[in-house]
Amino acid sequence: MNAHEELRKIQEYLNHPENLNDGNFQHSLDFLGSLVNQTIEDQEARSQYSENTSVWTTLLDTIESLIEWTNEEGEILIKCSRLYRGLLLLIRNLIVERSQNTSTVIQIILSLQKFGTKFPKHDQLYEKTIVVYLQILANCQYHKIEPESEILVVELDRALTGLTNPDYSQPMIFLLHKFFKSEEEETNHNINLYNLLRIQEDSSIMKFIFHTFQQIDFEAELPNPHQILLSLIFDIITHESFENWLLKLDEPTLLGWLQLGQLLITSRLDWNNYQLIALMSWSHSIFKIYSSKAIKELRLAIQDTEAKTEDALIVVLDIITDMCQYNQVIQFLIHYNVIEPLISLLGVIHQNIKPLTIKDREKLSTPIQQRYPQTKSLIIEIISYMTHDSFDIQEKVRLLHGLELILSNCIIDENNPFVKERSIMCLKFLLKSNPENQKFVAELEARRTLDDSALREAGYEVEITDGNIKVKQSSTNK
Repeated sequence: MNAHEELRKIQEYLNHPENLNDGNFQHSLDFLGSLVNQTIEDQEARSQYSENTSVWTTLLDTIESLIEWTNEEGEILIKCSRLYRGLLLLIRNLIVERSQNTSTVIQIILSLQKFGTKFPKHDQLYEKTIVVYLQILANCQYHKIEPESEILVVELDRALTGLTNPDYSQPMIFLLHKFFKSEEEETNHNINLYNLLRIQEDSSIMKFIFHTFQQIDFEAELPNPHQILLSLIFDIITHESFENWLLKLDEPTLLGWLQLGQLLITSRLDWNNYQLIALMSWSHSIFKIYSSKAIKELRLAIQDTEAKTEDALIVVLDIITDMCQYNQVIQFLIHYNVIEPLISLLGVIHQNIKPLTIKDREKLSTPIQQRYPQTKSLIIEIISYMTHDSFDIQEKVRLLHGLELILSNCIIDENNPFVKERSIMCLKFLLKSNPENQKFVAELEARRTLDDSALREAGYEVEITDGNIKVKQSSTNK
């Protein structure tokens, strides 16, 4: 009896479990074991069987009709389960040699769904069989076809729902890499990833990705599966559809993904133009939402007991600050006039949250956490980036009353580490080659409303000539 006939016989046993006795069960199991081992070790045999249309059709027909035997119990269920898993192992080996159309991949995904629904989850072979299904999908070679991609992604997401066993983690990572990793530099051409981010309800795939990311130990050397997962997450957060998906999340989940993005973005240096624009697009949207909320809460003295607004705002400001090292990001911020909400937010925080001096902290019997820690430091650093060598932004900062805000923050504030140093650097950029800004500062000095030590540290000094006060670059900094 040849391989095709043996497989047909096994198919008949699974369709009619009452005919499966000890003798033919053992014979079929031995045959499958031998064939599985042969197709692991012998590449020529693997290619030969994978190209055999009769063998392949029988295997696919068998996994599609698995419902019949899953209603069995006891010894019959065990026998059928072992034979079925053997067939799946054979499919796993052969599928690497055979390119599939999308409909066949969907067929396998639907089979996984049926198995997960019909097969007893307490059975000892349940988890082992699920692992083989995941390995099959991770091994499959197929052409992504746009009309069928949405169906494939939606059904895959359903099939993976509830698969939380740690043993599933590695094959699921390889599976998701196969289906969703971009093959091109421009992530937005990835049709499967586009359809994943269109799923409206909770996505089991995105939950798995986030949960697995949280388990990564970044202090240790990353194993290959975790490196692959991070590569996929980079594609996700730089996809043009990520913004819409992100904005539909509930607030705790949104904050979790923001913190994920913060960790990855601030630890990577090599972004291309498309990725930078995608990252800035959703970062800008989040900033607009939460800066408006922060301004409203501070002005109306609304207590955000869970600090969600300030947490989200600090994270997104940190992301933007880190990306300001790229000129494309600076141009994005200028184009979208981000300087206005930045100065508005800085002003409201400055008016409503008193700076915490070293003496203030020493007087406290118990340490307290001021609201919006680091926020002013981050805002001023972004303004510094935008102001550097930009006369237009220098002018806008003064006209928006931002110059006096920067001057007012040239002090030590325990709630905003390095705010003094960042304000002095920002002041230096604001005054450089800008007579109007220099004149404005000189007038403040004339009214004795300016601590000129900050001015000196920025490399400028006040000069009085014929009764006229002006700011000039100090001789030591020329």
